[in-house]
Amino acid sequence: MAGSGREQAYPLDDAVRKSPAYVYIVQAGDYIKIGVAVDVVKRFSIIRIIHNNTFNGHVARLRVIGARWLDAPYYHEKRLHTTLSGWRVANEWFLRNPNVMCEVYRFLDGRRQP
Repeated sequence: MAGSGREQAYPLDDAVRKSPAYVYIVQAGDYIKIGVAVDVVKRFSIIRIIHNNTFNGHVARLRVIGARWLDAPYYHEKRLHTTLSGWRVANEWFLRNPNVMCEVYRFLDGRRQP
């Protein structure tokens, strides 16, 4: 997102990629972020600090939409990112709209296995 801090991506070894973790979705105004974390509460706090509650130049309340505990979470995260790629605004951030939210809730409900 324009003007937001960039998060550093670190290469992960195969064991870490396959270890269980949450695929989480957070919302900030008109945007959602899809990521992976073992501790969603801690990750939520880090996101808030990184972006200082400012998203795309506007103050926005940050909230957790949901999370799923999964084996091989990075695989599931990547598949969801690919499904929503038409609405990507930057990195793991996507424009919040009815199509995106439909896919997000299907994923969270377990009706969609990416």
